[in-house]
Amino acid sequence: MDNKENIEDELASIAPLLKTIDRTPVQFLPTAYFEQFNMVIPPLERAPIIKMQPRFNWIRYATAAVVVGVLVMGAFLYTNNSTMAFEDNKYGKIDFASEINQLSDEDLQTYLSSVDVLTGAGQQAITNDIDFVNDITIEQIPDEELLKYLNENTEKPIYKKTS
Repeated sequence: MDNKENIEDELASIAPLLKTIDRTPVQFLPTAYFEQFNMVIPPLERAPIIKMQPRFNWIRYATAAVVVGVLVMGAFLYTNNSTMAFEDNKYGKIDFASEINQLSDEDLQTYLSSVDVLTGAGQQAITNDIDFVNDITIEQIPDEELLKYLNENTEKPIYKKTS
């Protein structure tokens, strides 16, 4: 209790106005305040407890499964190129000379005309008339025909037959 008296003495010396303030609480209720009201309080009834079930949980799983399925199918379709792989063992054994000899003149002419259209080679002075040659070597072609060919397909015909 001695400590409380010291505090009050110190408070009186430092701030005498604070010592004069009443120490009763400012907010208080008079006794029997609520009894003066004539209120009937209903008895306390407990409300039923309803357990909340997670709703639409299966929709989340279904959506996730669809998204994963789309991603897997997309990755499979765009990265699996095994069906389009080049089979070099199949095409490495082809004899191209014999295969070209089996083509008809019309097929070759059609191919060359389509190549001209695609590449713009039709503007060149070379004609694409094909004379079908069967196993003829250059030694078997007469000299007059070779000179005629060279003179027709060069700008300045300078080739002459020498004996």
